[in-house]
Amino acid sequence: MEEVKREIGGIDQEIRVKVVPMDLANADDYAPITADKEVSDNLAIVVNNAGLNMDGRFLDIAPEKLQNELRLNLNAVTLLSRYARNSFSDQLDLSSNPDQERFGIINVSSTVSLEPFPGVTQYSATKRYSDDFTKAIRDSCLKRNIDCLVVLPGMVTTTMSKNTVIPGTTCLPE
Repeated sequence: MEEVKREIGGIDQEIRVKVVPMDLANADDYAPITADKEVSDNLAIVVNNAGLNMDGRFLDIAPEKLQNELRLNLNAVTLLSRYARNSFSDQLDLSSNPDQERFGIINVSSTVSLEPFPGVTQYSATKRYSDDFTKAIRDSCLKRNIDCLVVLPGMVTTTMSKNTVIPGTTCLPE
């Protein structure tokens, strides 16, 4: 994340990026960031790219590993979107010109949300939730000048996906 922060800072010196380490699977870890006024008062965009896929057949994966995957994939999109929406709304309420303010929530999903495959059963289901959740909050957010987008990238070679085989697909290079 620090590398991404440096890259963004190199593009535009006016953009401030704060890396906030936390366990997105643990709902209790959201409390410190929601209390951080420096972050919430200056937040303009949230990109949620958290995701975890446990390799293997659904029935062969240990229940505690499945629970961790579900917590991360569902909590991150839900709780980060909620936090961002509240932060943006608070800023709009204090703004002298709210019609000129724009904010954004970008949730990164996956093309497997559209066509689930064996080996990514629970991952594709959680990404489908991400798609539908983002669409569901879009209207209420747009009324407050908050854009909500869901992005569905195809398979990309990462540490998480290197052992995943989906018939008829090819991973893009890292």
